[in-house]
Amino acid sequence: MSRISVLRWILYGLELFILFVLQETPGLWPLLWGQKALLPISAALSMALFESNFPAMGLGILAGLLLDFGMGYSMGFHAMLLAILCFFISEMGQNLIRTNFLTALLTGILGSGAVLFLQWLVYCVLAGSQEPIYMLTHHYAPRFLCTVLPVPVAYYFNRAIWLFVREKE
Repeated sequence: MSRISVLRWILYGLELFILFVLQETPGLWPLLWGQKALLPISAALSMALFESNFPAMGLGILAGLLLDFGMGYSMGFHAMLLAILCFFISEMGQNLIRTNFLTALLTGILGSGAVLFLQWLVYCVLAGSQEPIYMLTHHYAPRFLCTVLPVPVAYYFNRAIWLFVREKE
């Protein structure tokens, strides 16, 4: 493990922590459609495109634990989901797809959609909520749109970190 890799992972960790603090600060961002964006999801999914499997999985766990802590859900729910997603996105980014803006946007949309759909399924449908369709259309769909909006910014920011803080050949 080189110093450059450790520095890059520290920068990624700081980014996740700063995004979490920005997300949880009341009144800092205007609410879009009555919901706030889940910024660590966008960042973790874009980081996974540039890292190898297990570091990406670690970043997914960190982002998920921050979300679990901030949202008050069961500890480990988002950590497990984001660890699995980041692992597979990293594997695809290394072996299957080209890492560019379009693939980052698609993985951000599909990954955020998967996390929020599973969150709705577990915490509304399986928990026996009275109005799961209302929760989906008025709570989870707007949160999905708010979470997908910062994906391009997260992609270009993490791409810059990856380009400037890596070992030169």
